[in-house]
Amino acid sequence: MQLNNSELKVYGLTQGIVGFPLTALILVFNFIRDDDNGICANCNQYNTSKAWCRTCDPQKTTQGWTSGNKNIDDCIKEFQLKAINYKDVIEWIHFNRLDNIQKIGEGGFGSVFSATWLDGKRIVLNDGFTLGDRKYKHSRTPSCIVALKTLPGLQKNFLKEFKSYMEFRLMGGNLEVYGITQNTINNESLMVFQYANKGSLHNFLSSNFRELNWKNKLKQLVDISENLIKVHKAKYFHGDFHSGNILQDQYGNGDLISYIGDLGLSRKNDESELEDSVYGVLPYVAPEVFNYRPYTIASDIYSFGIIMTEISTGKPPYYDVEYDEALAIQICNGLRP
Repeated sequence: MQLNNSELKVYGLTQGIVGFPLTALILVFNFIRDDDNGICANCNQYNTSKAWCRTCDPQKTTQGWTSGNKNIDDCIKEFQLKAINYKDVIEWIHFNRLDNIQKIGEGGFGSVFSATWLDGKRIVLNDGFTLGDRKYKHSRTPSCIVALKTLPGLQKNFLKEFKSYMEFRLMGGNLEVYGITQNTINNESLMVFQYANKGSLHNFLSSNFRELNWKNKLKQLVDISENLIKVHKAKYFHGDFHSGNILQDQYGNGDLISYIGDLGLSRKNDESELEDSVYGVLPYVAPEVFNYRPYTIASDIYSFGIIMTEISTGKPPYYDVEYDEALAIQICNGLRP
């Protein structure tokens, strides 16, 4: 169905909306093609985003490359086919296209490195007008700094975490994911994603808290809460939500952006089950988890509440006591920062 050369999708009918008679029927539309996006050279329709036709372009990105591993290829292709614009297309990145690799962090669920990506990120440039139609072209930035993350254990665990990041990204998460690479020396798979130039929220607060005003603090909390909502809308819970897993990036104009990282313990909501051990950073773990109850979205929200106290005071939760069994018992009995 077409209207003014836009693709018109009808998703269905509904009724019984508050304020409307029960007999009211509502059509739901989505116009996904726009003349401002340029014209697709393949189907000759307006693109669905700048220089990107959702009908024709995703399939092209799955061709002409291989990692040499079918599981990795299938995982990358799955999300290439879901890309809604050129900039968000993930790719197989050859390890020799990454330079100056340096370890910048390590935890229980993987090591993190910085690297220079010689090819640069995908971007779309305005290429002017041709015969009255706006033109755009695919391009790349100059070489740029990116982050690499490993995950100890089986490859299936690595791909599971990678898929968590991608589902989060598809729901609007603002942490950019660029693809997967593989260390040619030890054959270890690494996720390639956006580099956060201010490190973790924990480290940022320890050295910059005095420079933050309440406007800055509230902006951080809004960013974090909006990203957590998107994790939950993707039908995941984080499972290890603390200030060390929140990344900080500062733009040239001084604006500070917060991203949620390290989804190594994240799981689908329907995968929540009773645990025989407790995982996570003790001060952020919800009381019910200490009692071996399933981790849930509510547990993430409890952790966010602890992060709120950290941002408001600049001090880690329970900074003046040992992180031990006695503290866990006190938390279960109602102690809060």
